[in-house]
Amino acid sequence: PLLDYQREDIESDARFRWNCWARQTGKSFTKSLRRILRGLARRRTQVFLSAGERQSRELMEKARQHCQALKIATDYYDNRFFKDMSIKQLEIVLPGGVRIIGLPANPQTARGFTGDVFLDEFAMHADDRDIWAAMFPTLLRGDGELDIASTPKGRSNMFYQLRGNSHFSTSLLTLPDAIQQGLDVDAEEIRQAMGDDALYRQEFLCEFL
Repeated sequence: PLLDYQREDIESDARFRWNCWARQTGKSFTKSLRRILRGLARRRTQVFLSAGERQSRELMEKARQHCQALKIATDYYDNRFFKDMSIKQLEIVLPGGVRIIGLPANPQTARGFTGDVFLDEFAMHADDRDIWAAMFPTLLRGDGELDIASTPKGRSNMFYQLRGNSHFSTSLLTLPDAIQQGLDVDAEEIRQAMGDDALYRQEFLCEFL
């Protein structure tokens, strides 16, 4: 079952989408499902770029779980290395030859693909401007789609700069917003237990501090 804000995001047909969502409201879950469905519909390779190798593996595990729930036959590869680097390239092959490629983001891994892209927790990416320059041509052919999702981390990054880009469909979701739409969490208990107002505002109220 999907909450309203998840369903709205998955069903959006926007080519460029910018999501600023609070922590643990389902960004990676929602976006990986969206990109699987869009990839099958569009018969396009999907490239997932995460902040690091651990995050890349977690994201691809969510994608595998979606495929199992949807009863989509897949082949999964986790023993491939990216070109001449020690970076693991994780890959799921869907029916029709559609590929989902999971990589930790850096300017080298972001090059060389044609397809749609998901930048996961983009505010946390090191070298984000170089990654942006390397990745964006991936979208050039075939009306490539781009999903960006993150929680804020200050204002000195591309994620913050893109918030006002008129070409992007935007979605801002705080923890209270998510609770209002059905997320079963006690926000006040979380705020008190965290004990840091500035961090709570950043992580759960999506403020660019």
